[in-house]
Amino acid sequence: MRINVIVAVAVTLAIAAGGSAFADETPQACAMIADSLQRLTCFDKLFPKAQDSSTPGASSANGAAATTSEPAKTDVAKWEVTEDKSSFDDSSTVAGGLLPTKVSYTGVGDGEALLILRCSENRTTVVFSTNMFMTDDTVRVTTRIGDEPAASSLWTRSTNYKAVGLWDGSKAIPFIKKLRNNDKFAVRIEANDRVDAEFNLSNVEEVSAKIGAACKG
Repeated sequence: MRINVIVAVAVTLAIAAGGSAFADETPQACAMIADSLQRLTCFDKLFPKAQDSSTPGASSANGAAATTSEPAKTDVAKWEVTEDKSSFDDSSTVAGGLLPTKVSYTGVGDGEALLILRCSENRTTVVFSTNMFMTDDTVRVTTRIGDEPAASSLWTRSTNYKAVGLWDGSKAIPFIKKLRNNDKFAVRIEANDRVDAEFNLSNVEEVSAKIGAACKG
């Protein structure tokens, strides 16, 4: 199901640990919330990761900080890009979100997937949000970029059990650079069930350039 507003808000996610009234929501459910502040809060809680005590002021291991102003949105082909500033150090927060052109799921119900590329407080992350429940701390993710051979690696699960990410720039930045100059991208996320998704990366260069400029990467 194409709901563009899902991406527009999801890419602003200010990741925070702990539970909330929105803990059981999906990206689609968050997108249907009319009140903008409640909608942002809902998405803020979708992809929490364990707190990184080594990063002062960080609310999670990807260094994200909550913002209070309504972010600016721009459309980049099928991507939606949100630009904002951190409430803690005024650094740029830039994120691009992309829904798949095709998704399949071996579990109950329809499959859901969302690709997010993000810079927040000078930390770059890559996140796949799904509706699949994952219990292991690391999850096998297989990606195929363009016509290159598929490659598998372990990604770290978020604490809401429904997303996986490259939460550190040393892994996220090289991954984003590989996406450049490619249109086709496929991902397989395997836990007890499996989600397969295909993306059209058109204009990923513009999105990655914005993220790179914000994170000096």
